[in-house]
Amino acid sequence: MPVEKIDVCIVTRDGKIPKGLENIPINKLIINDERPIGVARKRCVQQVKTPIFAFIDDDMIIDEYWFDILYSVIKRDNIGAVWGIITGEGYGWFSKYSHDNIGFKELKYGERFNTNNCLIKTELVKDWVPSYGINCYEDLDLGNHIIDKGYKVLFIPSTAIHHKGWGGLKRSALWAGYRWVEGYQNSNKIREYIRRIFAPFLVMILKGIPVSIYVFYRNFWFIIGMIKRDMGR
Repeated sequence: MPVEKIDVCIVTRDGKIPKGLENIPINKLIINDERPIGVARKRCVQQVKTPIFAFIDDDMIIDEYWFDILYSVIKRDNIGAVWGIITGEGYGWFSKYSHDNIGFKELKYGERFNTNNCLIKTELVKDWVPSYGINCYEDLDLGNHIIDKGYKVLFIPSTAIHHKGWGGLKRSALWAGYRWVEGYQNSNKIREYIRRIFAPFLVMILKGIPVSIYVFYRNFWFIIGMIKRDMGR
């Protein structure tokens, strides 16, 4: 039986493409380097022609097993999108501790979808117009859009690798913290500050010191981003 080909969307700052695309049965490669990111993702979706498509970030590494793992899940009738839980790379010895351990999870409305390596059913998002998070957290809006239509969004273990490193993590965390208020307009900012401060200590108890160091580093720069926004900088 022939493998279904899919369109693959890549939103990138500098024209880079992820490694391992040869492991995906690609119909068309859609690359967009526009800003803001919400507009770029929307314009990618508008060009998709296949029933299922992928968003893959330019710092991802895709191996020969990734597509089969996610495709076997997205084909189910009640599944609208599926994201592959990733392994970190670029942190030296800390790489194996660089991501929180997440098992199989169904996303709830209001929880953030992740579009760095995912498959999505096209018909569910062709009408998507990002209503918030244009500069960041557009994936939160996208996930909510799919759930609103009565479909599930799943996180599942995969073989994808995210090559980011400490510098990339710092930049991403700063940006996410700075833009947090745009994605979570009705949330309690003080509660988010407190959660970010105490999360590393909880992680240390539950998962050990190495993972807590990674979470501390990420949350430290996230909080700095929030502070910069609050100070109007």
